[in-house]
Amino acid sequence: MLCGNDLLAIGMMRPMREAGLAMPRGVSVIGFDDMPTSAYLSPAPTTASLNFAGPGRTCFAMLRAEASVAAGAQLPPQLIVRESVAKRRRRR
Repeated sequence: MLCGNDLLAIGMMRPMREAGLAMPRGVSVIGFDDMPTSAYLSPAPTTASLNFAGPGRTCFAMLRAEASVAAGAQLPPQLIVRESVAKRRRRR
């Protein structure tokens, strides 16, 4: 299950467990935004971490005319794999 943020992922984990779905064997859960407390949960949700500081620094540098960035430049999120996602199965 891919959730819009870590808080939604955390909120989905309890009802899934109550419904008898095992994580990560039965269902994998992925959040988005790498909420600091997520790493301390069990199972800890996998998350996509965004680098907000990098674009902020780039924008500030552009305002100060120290750098230029091509239109549409992007910084990809980093996937942080934790306990809520099963390992990829090999096909036979």
